[in-house]
Amino acid sequence: MPHLIPDNSAELSAAETHGIALWPAHQLITHSEGRGWRNLYVSLARHQPYDRTLPAVDHHCLAYCLSRSATVSRRIDGQRTAKVQFEPRQFGIIPPGVSSHWSVAGGPEIVLVYLHASLMRQVAAEVFDRDPDRIELVPGLGMADALLEQLVLNALGELRQADAGVPLYADSIATMAAVHLLRHHATRLAVDRGLGSADLARSNLRPALDFIEASLEDNPSIAEIAATTGLSAFYFARAFRRQLGMAPHQYLMARRVERAKTLLATSDQPLAELALSAGFASQSHLTAIFKRVVGVTPGAYRRS
Repeated sequence: MPHLIPDNSAELSAAETHGIALWPAHQLITHSEGRGWRNLYVSLARHQPYDRTLPAVDHHCLAYCLSRSATVSRRIDGQRTAKVQFEPRQFGIIPPGVSSHWSVAGGPEIVLVYLHASLMRQVAAEVFDRDPDRIELVPGLGMADALLEQLVLNALGELRQADAGVPLYADSIATMAAVHLLRHHATRLAVDRGLGSADLARSNLRPALDFIEASLEDNPSIAEIAATTGLSAFYFARAFRRQLGMAPHQYLMARRVERAKTLLATSDQPLAELALSAGFASQSHLTAIFKRVVGVTPGAYRRS
């Protein structure tokens, strides 16, 4: 069975996007370059007025207005010009494979989200049983979408963490966004052919749990974990949550905390070394997660 989340070996980088957030006139606040996110690129920047043509790129792009409105005109090749007052909490979609001309008047803070083309193709084929070449996103502009908004804000929240966090969580956000976009913003109606509840209940997750336990010091992708079960990544995530009551990335973090507790109780490793041994990005990452889960800092836990 193919894996729903492509196990891309390299992260989706700014060089594969339009690079809008990195334009010299704009004020880059943060972006996901260097985070190891394979299927998702996210940037947040304060945009300045501009009038220019964006070249075609391979990946699907969402523009979300976080704050400050702007007057936006957009013309996609072969279509009429659309003009809107782009307000906070509204979206625009830039399809892959086509150039577009944009005129922006104002200084909005914009979150740009790029979803890897291979992920979108596999979601179309596996979740919706559709030919990926026959499904396209509607290039909306100025629309609201509460669920998509929550996914974008979750990605932005993860991006604002001081440490690299868990790429597995970014994979989950990318997959949910791809499914939602193809279900609600595609040119053709898609029908979910997902596994039934009985299939999910019978899923054997023990190989996945063993793999996670052996990979606490790494950053395994959902595709890598799902491969141990024979399920696609999308259905694996559903089965995992149904049986364990939490998402794979939450379980991974919980197991890292348990390993840290064991090391704190049985070794005198410096906290910086111990954090890496337990799979955390740094001592500060360990401290933040540990205190949130356990209620005390690692140092206090060790002293007790």
